[in-house]
Amino acid sequence: HRFETITIKDGANVDFGGDIVIINDLNNSAIDAESAINLSDKSIDLIEHFRQAEQWFTYNNVTYTGTLNFADVGEKTLASNNFDITGDLLINGNSQIEFDMKGYIAVSGDLVISNYANAILGTKGDIIVQGNVIVDLGSTLALGVKGEVEIKNNLRLLNSSTLTTSETTGIGEENTFKLDFNVAGNVEVDITSIVDLTGKGYINGGPTNDL
Repeated sequence: HRFETITIKDGANVDFGGDIVIINDLNNSAIDAESAINLSDKSIDLIEHFRQAEQWFTYNNVTYTGTLNFADVGEKTLASNNFDITGDLLINGNSQIEFDMKGYIAVSGDLVISNYANAILGTKGDIIVQGNVIVDLGSTLALGVKGEVEIKNNLRLLNSSTLTTSETTGIGEENTFKLDFNVAGNVEVDITSIVDLTGKGYINGGPTNDL
């Protein structure tokens, strides 16, 4: 698809699936704060433009080359199938980023959430981080994972940070998320930080209780 310009507003969400999207005049193209565009890795240059302009997009089986940095972007959701990053994934400042994936999340570098940011990593598949997972400076990492979590290096919770799971969404095991991960390196939780599972268990005490 080739357009001269593109404007998406008033809560619209335009999904191009796996097609290539080319916009001739990016300077006069915009996505407002309530709207989004869904793109595949065939349009990675366009994704990078919208990211740098702090305009929003979602992914469709994207491989992102290099470091992906979400800094002070507010509350956003990334919905996709699979999500690959060949560098670091950084979420910091006034950012609350939710990943809602049908497949897996793979990060070749480090995953760093810092400076009071919040990250919700939700996937029906696995999360694999080849580097370190660092939650720092009052930040929160919530895991809503149905597969496995593999951290190939270290897990560090520092400076009043929190590791938890996503909220229980209903009765039954399919609506409850366990905190279960494999860490190849060291696990460090400093004296100011916490692993907090308060209220994250089965509703009414068990997976077979339907009351």
